[in-house]
Amino acid sequence: MSTTDAARGIESSIRELAERRGTAVYLVGGTVRDRLLRRRPRDLDVAVEGDAIAFARAWGRERGVEIDAAPAFGTAAARVAGGSRDVRVDFSSTRGERYRGPGKLPDVFPAGIAEDLRRRDFTVNAMAVPLTGASRGKRLDPYGGRDDLRRRVVRMLHPLSPHDDPTRAFRAVRFALRLGFRIGAETRRWIAEAISAGAFSAVSGDRVRRELVLLFSEQAPAAAVSALARLGLDRAIDPALAAGAPVRRRLRRLAERGRRASGDVRFAAALVAWGLDLPPETALRVADRLGLAGALRNAFRRAPEDLAAVRARLRSSSGDSPLAALARGLPEPEALALETALPAREAARFRRAREKASRIRLSIRGEDLRRSGMTAGPAIGRALDRTWRARVDGRIRRSDELAFALREEER
Repeated sequence: MSTTDAARGIESSIRELAERRGTAVYLVGGTVRDRLLRRRPRDLDVAVEGDAIAFARAWGRERGVEIDAAPAFGTAAARVAGGSRDVRVDFSSTRGERYRGPGKLPDVFPAGIAEDLRRRDFTVNAMAVPLTGASRGKRLDPYGGRDDLRRRVVRMLHPLSPHDDPTRAFRAVRFALRLGFRIGAETRRWIAEAISAGAFSAVSGDRVRRELVLLFSEQAPAAAVSALARLGLDRAIDPALAAGAPVRRRLRRLAERGRRASGDVRFAAALVAWGLDLPPETALRVADRLGLAGALRNAFRRAPEDLAAVRARLRSSSGDSPLAALARGLPEPEALALETALPAREAARFRRAREKASRIRLSIRGEDLRRSGMTAGPAIGRALDRTWRARVDGRIRRSDELAFALREEER
């Protein structure tokens, strides 16, 4: 069974259950949009007038499918095997939203499908197809989403949309790049007004970071950052976070040099590469604005200094060991970001040093040196480090390590 056939079977079973229960159920959002574009939908978005979780659980029992419910949000999800990939089914209760201020999370209240469509982000996502009742199969399109699909434009529903939820501006970029659409002039103006009004400052760093994760996971970072900059969203994050030619060049290199890295590593590397031109205090401020923590926060802050150190060691003619020793202490995302700032020949040398740093391991330990008569203390650490460097530079073989380390003690 193909994924498309599986999706149709799921839709049919949802319709049958809804008709038996007398529940109004709709296909909404991306499912309707992608079908109109003749694209295979990424999932099935199902809106239920009433208790979506109870409906999803009843459907799951009939189908033998596990339901993952989120009572706080009135949503439920399931994954059903189908063809080349699973089909994700998302159930949500139709609802309305009231915003207490720019960037604040909304107060949610139960409502019918008309109110549910009115709260959505873009006209191309504000369409629904009833699965039951007299209007079954007839598209609901109160905001002209079908016309905007024909015009290939991403358009918000009203002027306050990016004030209510400024993260919609990041989503506008993501959808425009994904679909190959343009962002409507009216919507661009509304986003600019929201930026000028300071609406973005009210959005938590965690929410902004999540939007960047989604954007970078779909699109090449250079294209994503360029699109953000055209709307002024880079400086809406922080006035110092620009997207000039050096940034775009680094991010293009990242797309080439980071192909084998995991998605998490590529995202972290893209952020670090984006911020490489920032002074330390500014980098720390941006890291705090994006809610970066742990190793990623440290890498974002210290990467400019580490890049200067890498360049200095690349100018050295004393072999690969100084560069490998530096690379040994770098987390993968930062090392990948630093590589993007280097020309091809220097990047290849840095990459070779990183490979040596991860591959070369001594066969001896401090205990071996103590058993051979070396006095415990800092000298052991120095001898081991010099031995490792000699291995990296190819001055000794693995079998020479112990003798070399003992000679180092005598120096």
